[in-house]
Amino acid sequence: MSQGAPTASRGGASFKVTGKDGWIDVCDANDGYIIILHSGDNRGGKSSEEWSVQAEGVEKEVEWFFMAVQGQATTNIGDPRGALIDVAFIEAGLNSCGEKVSLEKYYN
Repeated sequence: MSQGAPTASRGGASFKVTGKDGWIDVCDANDGYIIILHSGDNRGGKSSEEWSVQAEGVEKEVEWFFMAVQGQATTNIGDPRGALIDVAFIEAGLNSCGEKVSLEKYYN
């Protein structure tokens, strides 16, 4: 994962997540993000899929927190195991020193 400052040729913040079968680009848009999924096939060809996501961020998290405090069920709240996987992903990106890191143990 790399994070770079905006430049004249690439406005806004963006980041890239690279995996064994492709990569994901996440780029800032006016009121959300543009996500581009790049995947390779067995013959070395590449395909991509692009979509936009509305930014909801902290506002939704606070809303879900208060709903949970009030005893209202919501399907949008993740479970503790999901939070652990998120933290493991971020930690791996910060500590990998450019080396491959397996997160497989968190998915079992």
